Amino acid sequence: MGATEGPKGTIKHDDHDVMIIGAFENPNISSEISDAAARRFADMYGSCAGIDCVYEPDVKFSRWRKLLYNASYNSIATIMRMDTARMRVSEHVIDDLIKPIMLEIRAAAAAAGVDLPMELVDAMIFADTFEAFFKPSMMQDIEKV
Repeated sequence: MGATEGPKGTIKHDDHDVMIIGAFENPNISSEISDAAARRFADMYGSCAGIDCVYEPDVKFSRWRKLLYNASYNSIATIMRMDTARMRVSEHVIDDLIKPIMLEIRAAAAAAGVDLPMELVDAMIFADTFEAFFKPSMMQDIEKV
């Protein structure tokens, strides 16, 4: 869900709610029970207007895909106090910081048995529209302090 806080307590929803639900492996619970619970939750949550909630059988892939963006852009934006558009203007921020972090995450995912295609790294770098001057959530949090 895209959201930013303007004046204290004023939340602007920049995008609609998108949730991807899946069952994680738990040796104490059968995959059939976990799967059914995840599907049930996705059906209930997704029945609300304005919400896209989908069941994802390969939730590991979705989690690692999300980490490509969150672990790189969130931390670098917060440290450098730069929105994603300004980072993209600087080839050094992308080439020397963002992309290497994404490649580390890709390697960690591979070690965990999840293949993140290289094209996905490039897609994540350009995920935010340039005109949005988007500030990742961690940066928004630090600006409140």
